[in-house]
Amino acid sequence: MKEVANLMLLNGQSLQIDHFPNGELRVSPEILEQLVTAKDQMQLLTLRFETNEDLVVLLLLSQWLREEGFKSQALYMPYMPYSRMDRKVGRHLFSLQYITSFINAMHFEKVYVLEAHSQVTLALIDNVISLSYVNKLVQLAMNDMGFDEQLDVIVFPDKGAEERYRGAFPSNFRILYGEKIRDFDTGEVLELNVKGDGKAIRKALSVDDLVSRGTTFLQLAKACEALGIHDISLAVTHTENNLYSGTFFHHITRLYTTDALQPFLEQALVHPQITVYALPDINELYN
Repeated sequence: MKEVANLMLLNGQSLQIDHFPNGELRVSPEILEQLVTAKDQMQLLTLRFETNEDLVVLLLLSQWLREEGFKSQALYMPYMPYSRMDRKVGRHLFSLQYITSFINAMHFEKVYVLEAHSQVTLALIDNVISLSYVNKLVQLAMNDMGFDEQLDVIVFPDKGAEERYRGAFPSNFRILYGEKIRDFDTGEVLELNVKGDGKAIRKALSVDDLVSRGTTFLQLAKACEALGIHDISLAVTHTENNLYSGTFFHHITRLYTTDALQPFLEQALVHPQITVYALPDINELYN
């Protein structure tokens, strides 16, 4: 049985998980015993989601802690799995509701969620604490790109992003936002138009919580280019591995993001158009 690194952390320390020959998980209690603190202290589990297997690891670890007398547990999720399926549409599964029910059944005293995709996530999780890094990320991005509030503009990909993040910017900042029409079955953005005053703009910085394949931002960039804006950067907390295919970086000057989602990092750290910032400790995010 070969040990593999797992993205689950216990009290800030990485676990080593191995598998039985049939592929089922084997978690060593000897390893867990080295990572726990006193039984009267809260145990912090960090779920750095990569695959569905990570949810099983979370369940096994939380249950083991309770059986061993560690009743006080908190969960930190730099990314909330299944957060984009946050409503009931037709016969599509309301996946977020099912996953949050799964998490709630573990009875965490606190659940920290970084950059929730929508208020639905926060409403569905028991004892939730919302964390954000976007203000710091945007400031780092603006400093790097030499953002000038008189010459440059903030552009949101849709009204949802504008509602989430408009408050992070002073009222004198110029703001554009996208209006998009999406095929819900395929996820494809069929059309995107930019609203607002797009005249005499030097650079644009788009802000949101997540980029996956980059389809929305690619169309946003093309819409900005049609207005004469050709220097367009993007600041998002979560970046998925799907981004590297296609022509995304033909139209985006630079992507500013974090290490919240681990799988894309290997290529991102050497990509000439990506800047990755390491997320601070949870205590710094919370305070």
